[in-house]
Amino acid sequence: MKQPPLIARRALVLALAVGALMPAMNAARAADWPTRPVRILVGAPPGGTADIVARLYARELQGTLGQTVFVDYKQGAGGTIAVQSLLSAPRDGYTFLLIQKGIASEVPHAIKVSYDPFKDIVPVAQLTRQGLIFVGSPGLPAKNLAELVTYIKAHPGKVDYANFGIGTRGQTIGVQFNRLAGLELKSGESVFINGASGGVGMAAIMIASAMGARPVIASSRSAEKLERLAGYGMDVGINASTDSQLESIRAATDGRGVDVIMDMIGGTAFPDHIRSLAVKGRLVNLARLGGAATAEVDINLLWLNRLKLIGVTFRTRSEQERIDCIQACARDLLPYFRDGKLRLPVDRTFDMDAIGEAYAYIERSQHMGKIVLIAD
Repeated sequence: MKQPPLIARRALVLALAVGALMPAMNAARAADWPTRPVRILVGAPPGGTADIVARLYARELQGTLGQTVFVDYKQGAGGTIAVQSLLSAPRDGYTFLLIQKGIASEVPHAIKVSYDPFKDIVPVAQLTRQGLIFVGSPGLPAKNLAELVTYIKAHPGKVDYANFGIGTRGQTIGVQFNRLAGLELKSGESVFINGASGGVGMAAIMIASAMGARPVIASSRSAEKLERLAGYGMDVGINASTDSQLESIRAATDGRGVDVIMDMIGGTAFPDHIRSLAVKGRLVNLARLGGAATAEVDINLLWLNRLKLIGVTFRTRSEQERIDCIQACARDLLPYFRDGKLRLPVDRTFDMDAIGEAYAYIERSQHMGKIVLIAD
């Protein structure tokens, strides 16, 4: 029977290192096997499902074999530490590994591993098959999946979920849930806004900060303006006149690069943006203040880091798309205005009669955000 998309299954498998299977089979046929204790490696901490299953099987095997069978915990790194322990052990049929199937099917696609799960490990038997469920604290207002989706959408960037390791089924089912429900459960992505002292840039800083982005990085050619931007939610400022964008972003993100870039400058900034993005980063072009409508793009980095380039404009949106966008903004952003986390980035107001003065103020690049003209 076909399972619903969000019903995930996790199997626990008993495995051997390649090269140990035949010795184990030959030893099993021998009358004197086992002659010493048998070890079962577990890639999870005590107290979990894998631990319970390993202990149950160890007890049964010990009674059957008449020899000590003990559980050895090698938790961490999604199970890869246990795999390394298996591969470094003598291949004599006395060391087994109890793992989830994700060690082979998922983890190697999420983190770098030094083994080939299809060449270095051979499965011996599938021991269990379990389902996965979402659980929450008693204080969580949602009491079912539909209520959880509604609650997360009403609190964007405020709800986190825990899992049992990068690349494991616990992580991938959360990602799948995000996509199917149109959610973003995890805040904490890093954001960079260049040319950030304009109205759109300042709004982007406030929105990113309110929705949980960390760190929020912004650039300006003015040290004075950077100091003022800190009051709008900027965590790290880059002086575009003196600082290296790439080096500054790497320093602020522990070398991994930034997750999202909100670009105001356009073509001239693209080469640095591509180099500054993290793996699976997104570059969103909002304006072309630098004047250049074309750019050189490093296709190798685009391909290698699986980057996304996103253009934003209302000019090619249908009427329904515009309505959907406005409704989404009202739903997601108005609560932040109510709570005081967002405010209109207005620098100064001028009477319409003082339009010349307003223009001169803008020409001197003294303003931050928007200039408002008031007509009687």
